[in-house]
Amino acid sequence: MSNNPVYFEGYLVCTHDEGIIAKSRFKANHTHVFGPDSDYTTLAISAINFMRKTLDVNNFIVDDNIQIEVLQACGYLHDENSIWTILCSPNSAELCITKKDKLNSEIEGEETNLTFVKEIENAWIKEGNSISQGAYISDQSYNLSISGRMNLQGQKVDDNYVWPAREYPNYGSDIVDSNLSKSGTILSWTSLAPGGAPSEFSIRAPILGGISTVFVKLKDGPNGVFLVADDDSSSLKIGLTVDLVVRKIYAQEGSVRYGLKAIISKLQA
Repeated sequence: MSNNPVYFEGYLVCTHDEGIIAKSRFKANHTHVFGPDSDYTTLAISAINFMRKTLDVNNFIVDDNIQIEVLQACGYLHDENSIWTILCSPNSAELCITKKDKLNSEIEGEETNLTFVKEIENAWIKEGNSISQGAYISDQSYNLSISGRMNLQGQKVDDNYVWPAREYPNYGSDIVDSNLSKSGTILSWTSLAPGGAPSEFSIRAPILGGISTVFVKLKDGPNGVFLVADDDSSSLKIGLTVDLVVRKIYAQEGSVRYGLKAIISKLQA
């Protein structure tokens, strides 16, 4: 077992002989708590991503706290016959992926304010129950496109990558679907003041002090705009490398919508 946690996709991950342990990097009152746009689902996806660096596994028995549909959209399956189980801690922002019993390991974290954590939790509930004043996206539209968005699915047309995917009626079989690399370089960035945030973020934005977006040149070529992860306090600069990770984006119709957000590569933070 390795007791030394690794910073990965904004979380702390610790390897174990029987699996891995993943925790939020934030603590309040000596207990790990989630960042503003994280939950068990986003933590589980990052934990599996880390696990797959050394193990070719994508089937798991999944804890009820995890959104199975989002997990499947990322290519990971719920399988009651799997030898791997994802177990969430009921009182802490942590989980383990194990072959046997629950795994435990003490991992230090960054201290955060419990009042702030509770305010963000309540804001998510209020936003999910409010009527959107912006661009409405139905559950059906969201579910139809979630896999492509989570996997950054694009196309290779001739020698160039195109994202998002689109129709090219004159190319036929010359177009190859391809998942793009989830990293890139900041070309420009924008920070919106709390009062200027879209309605989907109107309750959380004042608590967060605003929201930021980055215009990114992806490693494979195309450009795209992404929200910055809510817990990334790094100074945004043109030329910095970002990684794209799964986080909560907004809530609508009582459910949370997930997608890719940008975090500054740890070596540059």
